[in-house]
Amino acid sequence: MISSKNFTKKFHWSEIGAIDLRYCRGMPRNWDKGYQQIFHKLKEFLELQQAAGNAIAVNPSFETLHWVLDKAGYLSEMQQKGIPTIPTVIWPPSSEEFDLLDYFNRNGVDRIVLKPAVGSGTNGLEFINRVKG
Repeated sequence: MISSKNFTKKFHWSEIGAIDLRYCRGMPRNWDKGYQQIFHKLKEFLELQQAAGNAIAVNPSFETLHWVLDKAGYLSEMQQKGIPTIPTVIWPPSSEEFDLLDYFNRNGVDRIVLKPAVGSGTNGLEFINRVKG
C-alpha cells in the first residue's frame, strides 16, 4: 500500500505538473478499504499544493475515476445512450430478492457474473452457473 508520508516527501512538488494515476502500482484494489481513502488524501494534498501555488493536474481526473469505478452508473449511462454493453442487470441491494432461475430462463443463459456496483478489478467477482438437474 502506498504510504502517504513517503509519497508527499518523495518529490519536489513545485516541479511536478501532472500525476498519471493509470500507472500507479501498489494501490489497493478494494474501494472501501483503499481507493476511497487514497483519493480523499490525494485530493486534500493537491488542494494544499494548489493553495501554495502548485497547480498539479491529475490524469485521469477524479471525476473520470469515480465514473469508471461506479459500474452501475456507467453501464446505465451507456445503455441509455444506445452504446452496446454486455447484458447487464443493475440490482439495487435494497430491492426484492433477485430470482436467478427466472433470469436464466428469460435470457437463455447458463452463467452469470456478479460484481459489486462500486469497485475495481476482480474484487467481489463471482461466477454463478445454472445447475442442470
